[in-house]
Amino acid sequence: MYRLRGGADLEALKQRGNSLFQQGKFADARKVYSEALDSTADHKAEVCQAILRNRAAACMKLGEYQDAINDCTEVLLYDTKCTKAKLRRALAVDKLNDKSLFPMGYRDCRELLHEGEGGIGHDTLKEVKRIFNRLRNEAVAGLKDEDLCKQIYDDAAHCINYRKLNLIDWALEDLNIALNWLDDNKDGDYNGTWAQKCLEMRLDILKQLSQYDALGPDLDKIIELHPQNITYRLMRCKNWESCERWKKCLVEAKAISAQTYGKPSIDELTECEGYIKRMTFFVEKIMGGRA
Repeated sequence: MYRLRGGADLEALKQRGNSLFQQGKFADARKVYSEALDSTADHKAEVCQAILRNRAAACMKLGEYQDAINDCTEVLLYDTKCTKAKLRRALAVDKLNDKSLFPMGYRDCRELLHEGEGGIGHDTLKEVKRIFNRLRNEAVAGLKDEDLCKQIYDDAAHCINYRKLNLIDWALEDLNIALNWLDDNKDGDYNGTWAQKCLEMRLDILKQLSQYDALGPDLDKIIELHPQNITYRLMRCKNWESCERWKKCLVEAKAISAQTYGKPSIDELTECEGYIKRMTFFVEKIMGGRA
């Protein structure tokens, strides 16, 4: 049992604070929760995390949204999957209306949407969807060029780090926003640092999802930016092989083998020789040498 100075224990203070909260005495409840937390430096304990969550709820009732965000953020340092902390932080961000915090808020919402009704209930899920759409739309509104690409890249990286396949799909949707904007407004100019990062991440996702047909245009764009990059050229060879564009693959593989784009590594050269052998067979035996 966790005891404080004077013999009181954390659980007893938590219960006292909960009782005050249920009576609508939110300021008093907040004071008791704070007394408990201020009396111990070990906030990793489960009871301390519960008190932090409860104090955040009291702060929400009092309109102290930044304090609620701070408490929820501390909980999430110890328990990254805590649904209550994510939900209360997202609600607090929505209420505080500080645009600099919007990405944190809608990323919490995204994880809650992934968990679905089972984690938060039907009505709360609807509210989370509303918050997500508002925060996300306002966060990217007016952004363009590298600012947009950086924001989108950070959002997509968050999805990927969550390690869920459908969040990888969401990451792909995010990247499409930035790259489609560049196609529509900058004639497909991907020269910016964050634009290239977005393009590289989309390539990696498409590869993970085995969407080889969609890989081709992005590979062409990244190779145009980095013509000496043999890794990308070999990736395009693999894409052409999967799409049965054997002659193109053969020409590219021979060029790589001839060190047209620089000296390949031993592994790259071995991969290249494999393409040459297979593509030569397909072109000569199956296609009869036709283009």
